[in-house]
Amino acid sequence: LGFTGDRKKSFDLVARFYTPLAKPDFPNTYDVFGEMREFELHLLPGFECIVLTFSKARFQAKTGAKPAVDVGIEEVEFVGPLTFVNEIKDYLATAGKGPSIDVTPAEIAVSYTLQLPTIAVGVFSLQNVALSAGLGIPLDGSSAHVDFAVSTRERPFLLTLGLFGGGGFFGLSLSMSGLRQIEASIEFGANVQLDLGVASGGAYIMAGIYFRLTAVENDGVTPAHNEVELTGYLRAGGSLEFLGIISISVELYLGFTYLDPGKAYGKASLPVEIEIFFFSISVEVSVEKKIGGGAAPTFADNVPTQATWDTYCDAFA
Repeated sequence: LGFTGDRKKSFDLVARFYTPLAKPDFPNTYDVFGEMREFELHLLPGFECIVLTFSKARFQAKTGAKPAVDVGIEEVEFVGPLTFVNEIKDYLATAGKGPSIDVTPAEIAVSYTLQLPTIAVGVFSLQNVALSAGLGIPLDGSSAHVDFAVSTRERPFLLTLGLFGGGGFFGLSLSMSGLRQIEASIEFGANVQLDLGVASGGAYIMAGIYFRLTAVENDGVTPAHNEVELTGYLRAGGSLEFLGIISISVELYLGFTYLDPGKAYGKASLPVEIEIFFFSISVEVSVEKKIGGGAAPTFADNVPTQATWDTYCDAFA
């Protein structure tokens, strides 16, 4: 993180600590106030991608009260490889919505999202495309991180061309120490809808792939390493509604997941849902099979010695 800028900047820090010398039984108190005005925050110097312009950043902590944080952001500018986002932002109406700020006991999170409008030309349609960027500043002393995403897992982008379509999402998270996580998914298939008046329904078949790489830091026991998850899957299903009285939906899911190192499992599920008037019933049959990686460790495997058991008990003492 780098603080730069050509405008006038100022920084105030006042810390008061009170110790009642005449009354040693009275508790000590403190009052800390800090404020920085008119500054810019450059994320990842040397590989800059986002510049945040602040009008102020104020912090106050005192005895008997929760820390108070007040942050004012004037502008969010994308630079470097993300410069194209600024051009898109100039053509989009954000409905007065600026960056969102979320302050929790764990971190200060600043995020900005650009929701692109649906693009429909003939049989071509692109919807649910959202570009988002965020900054997280932990309050526990760990590294700050920046996130960038195209749509999300909960709301992936959708692309359709006639009977064919697909969707997906992409997410990237970086910290001062390097890569935190990469997550992406893409799927493609066909979707058919039919409406006969008294009955309507549809059927679809989709094939997709999901990838996730997470960097795990050294916790003193396990060295730093990367966790990789790769899943290939097939979804097929359909729904039928008759006169608005009876509806039936079913989906078949087949997936195979590889977990580094050397673990894999396959999963198959078949949920069925039937609704008749105000009555509904849902049934799901699923099966999962693990391959490789050996048997799951037992509790005894995790406490092989008396010293390990004593440490485990002390943690709950």
